[in-house]
Amino acid sequence: MLSPFVPKPHTPFERERQMPSDYFYRVVDRVRSGSPRSAKIKNHDVAASILEGVLARGDERLGSVILQVYREGARFDSWKEYFRPSLWFKNLDEIIPAWRDYLGERSPDELLPWSVVSTGFEAVVSAESIRRNLPPVKRTTRGYGEALDTAALDDAMYRFSKRYVVMSRIRMCLTKKGAARFISHLDFAEVVRRALRMASIPVAYTQGFNKHERISYGYPVPLGIESESELCDVELYGNVDSVDLSMLSNCMPDGIAAVSWSVPSDKGSLMAAIKGIEYHITISDQQIYATIEHVIAGLSEKIIHVEDKKRDLPLDHVILRALASAERGFTFLLSAGGEESVRVDTLLRILTGRDDFYNWAVITKIAQYGKSDDWYRLG
Repeated sequence: MLSPFVPKPHTPFERERQMPSDYFYRVVDRVRSGSPRSAKIKNHDVAASILEGVLARGDERLGSVILQVYREGARFDSWKEYFRPSLWFKNLDEIIPAWRDYLGERSPDELLPWSVVSTGFEAVVSAESIRRNLPPVKRTTRGYGEALDTAALDDAMYRFSKRYVVMSRIRMCLTKKGAARFISHLDFAEVVRRALRMASIPVAYTQGFNKHERISYGYPVPLGIESESELCDVELYGNVDSVDLSMLSNCMPDGIAAVSWSVPSDKGSLMAAIKGIEYHITISDQQIYATIEHVIAGLSEKIIHVEDKKRDLPLDHVILRALASAERGFTFLLSAGGEESVRVDTLLRILTGRDDFYNWAVITKIAQYGKSDDWYRLG
């Protein structure tokens, strides 16, 4: 697979030039013509790579381009069958005629559009310093002149293989508040994964071709809802004493923090252990509050229709416990993990007939529960 070089912000190559599309096409053609017919040569879409470079290196003017392209019908552009590069380049030419300047080489003293963003882990070396420190490559007419250091590769493999052995498991409880509530579950999982690595916590890895960290999560909170109880199980190849929650939280963005960890007693998966999720809901609209209060007053008598499950459910099988609190608040324990589980935002839409809960409700996920003889709090 041939992939055109795309200079990205906050990397040592952020000031490097991206070559024009005709250069990439020539290289692809030369590689294909110089390769045996038995070799199948693929390449990343050149137009997509150029656009990646523009989006990575551009400034605030790109906002107008993105909005206009969206208005003209651009959808699902990461899927090849929906990608229309002509639409993007037409609007770039109209709105930012000199957009190709984004892809040129940047001088060391030039202020970059993304310089206002501080990640805490900015690159401290330049592409030029990397080039200066590269060892000289010795070539012969038949290829590289130096033999591959197989001993070093074997040693690296041996050291990494220690991460396959699971010595312990912890269950972490994390919060997701403020602006972080708009981070998707997949991005949230990526934040946790990177924070664990930066905090030097010995996370074990799976074996096989695609190795990945042995981390499993509970049921994700719906987008836009805060949480005081996002749970994940982390398997370690080292001792649990190496877990430093304050260091871990320092490696996370504002709104996400690790608040506690414990050694779980259950042997199964975290997802299977969760049988109930507790939410606190504050209603700002008195009429909507009265509507919900009336519904839960006759909880055992109500039947609701859940469209995505295509079935009617007894409301007291969905809401396992409901308590009204002061200042127009409710605490619901909702069923989780079975056919009678319903998302909290879906439930509010069914109870009120409105889907704009973010205008009149503040929802916080406060706990997750397992059940044997009685309910017990997880995490």
